[in-house]
Amino acid sequence: LTFKKENTFFADLNPNTGKLVYITQLHDQQVLTFAEWSEDSLERVAYKTSIKLPEQSLYEKPESWEVNPYKTGFSWLIPRTVLPVGNERDGFVNQSFGVSMSGGDLLQRHSYEANFVVNNVLQAELIYQNSTFYPGYQIDLFYRPLNTVVGLALERGARFSIPLRWRTAWNTRQSWISFNPGFRFRQFRFVDTPTTDQITLDYNWFTDPSLTASLAYYHRIRQHRRDIQPNSGTVLFKKGELYVGTDRTGEEPAGLRLGIIQYLPVLSVFNHSMMVRADVVTQRKTRVFSTGGLVYDGFSENPLLGLHNAGSLRLRYTFPLTYVDNGFISIPFFLDRLYMSLNVNNVFDLNTTTTENWVENSRTVYGSELRSDFRFFNLPINAGIGIGWEPTRDDYTFFFSIVF
Repeated sequence: LTFKKENTFFADLNPNTGKLVYITQLHDQQVLTFAEWSEDSLERVAYKTSIKLPEQSLYEKPESWEVNPYKTGFSWLIPRTVLPVGNERDGFVNQSFGVSMSGGDLLQRHSYEANFVVNNVLQAELIYQNSTFYPGYQIDLFYRPLNTVVGLALERGARFSIPLRWRTAWNTRQSWISFNPGFRFRQFRFVDTPTTDQITLDYNWFTDPSLTASLAYYHRIRQHRRDIQPNSGTVLFKKGELYVGTDRTGEEPAGLRLGIIQYLPVLSVFNHSMMVRADVVTQRKTRVFSTGGLVYDGFSENPLLGLHNAGSLRLRYTFPLTYVDNGFISIPFFLDRLYMSLNVNNVFDLNTTTTENWVENSRTVYGSELRSDFRFFNLPINAGIGIGWEPTRDDYTFFFSIVF
């Protein structure tokens, strides 16, 4: 007992037990304080309860408790968080901004996330998860724009999936398997796209039901508290989709995307790490999978747009510049850290690129980003500026991104 009203913590005895040692917060410093004491100076305190419990107390007879099933009601529909969001669809569509909200009950039997974004059109996405039984299920509802090789398109629909996850190791390194089969019902149409001599577009809605599945294995993933990305581990992933019963003419679309991510502990004692990633996409129609996720922001445009078979090799090296970890009382702004990200991205068309003409038929960009993690009130924000340089075209691209 230090008789301090506040800002006193970590009380302990010094080695010879003659003094009580504790820490006091004095302005912006934490000061060691010593208090002389002896065992005789401590008052003997008799602990006794002043609470009188009834004879039929529930605490004395738990077998008499009344047990009722857990019910959530509809209060979980009230949003627990409402955040601003920024979105960039397919890599190179105009930036869009909106709001994201989420909610759920205390046991997460029901949870949802809703996003409403304004770009050229209103974009809405709703994800609902139910875990009242194992393994539960997830429902996605969406209405969003798509950037295709022939112009802007819209898609609307829903997806039902069953998230399955098996944990194989969970200590300093984590390993698990994730499998997510599902069914998606989507409608698709073009908007404001002129008819050309080579293609005649129908502006009616096309119906595209499909079977989807994704499988991923995370092997010995390790990420310390101050690491920007995992410092070791391997990720193997595969995602497929097959359209069934589509009203489009010709062969039913199908697609497959697979890849591997390897994290390397380069100077991990200083929180440095390197990511090496390889992705491959193969599809009968370009509308199955977007190629925007394979392309680094440092490119001035998407060089893989409209390709049926494409690949990407990427290297990302991250290292912190400084950890601030300080805040201000008058302004609720907390800067956590500043860090650099060095990137190399090589993308290529699998139909034309071979080992002999790799340099001529592939495109490579080198990028550097200065990024920061900070919080405004309790809102985490990641923002940064970057530059990409494509040496074969001597093209420089400056970009800015912010993630809420």
